[in-house]
Amino acid sequence: MKKILEVKNLSVELRESRKRIMEDVSFKVEEGSIYVLIGPNGAGKSTLAYTLMGIPRFKVISGKIIFRNRDITYLPTAKRAKLGMSLAFQEPARFEGIKVEDFLKAGNRNISARELEEILSMLNLSPEKFLSREISTLSGGERKRVELASLVALKPILMILDEPDAG
Repeated sequence: MKKILEVKNLSVELRESRKRIMEDVSFKVEEGSIYVLIGPNGAGKSTLAYTLMGIPRFKVISGKIIFRNRDITYLPTAKRAKLGMSLAFQEPARFEGIKVEDFLKAGNRNISARELEEILSMLNLSPEKFLSREISTLSGGERKRVELASLVALKPILMILDEPDAG
């Protein structure tokens, strides 16, 4: 299989406090594979996910993040997303006044109604019931599934799910 992500000797600190929170992490991710990172609260699972996506709160102080043979260590989050990386946060955002359909189309304007229906159905969300609902009216679990649907709609190369079973 082809390697799509490689992390080499990654060390990270919190940008504001300069407190080192990750030290010398290395691993590879192969295309078409599913990986699960398990550990206790505070072990750094979310920190790793956010660092991979370039969330500004975290600063890489050494090491490299290679995505599809390109060094993305210092690329901003938006550029990583354009390259095909996506992240589902532990707690999905609540958007007031935005319908599920509009939210799902925001990242991929070319997605068809049929594709949206297939994605929602795959996540046990009835398209007839959910496409017209406002996100703010959904339960935590429904919001989480809609967030996952939004990632699938983007057709990313790499999906990073932080606590996918939360909510």
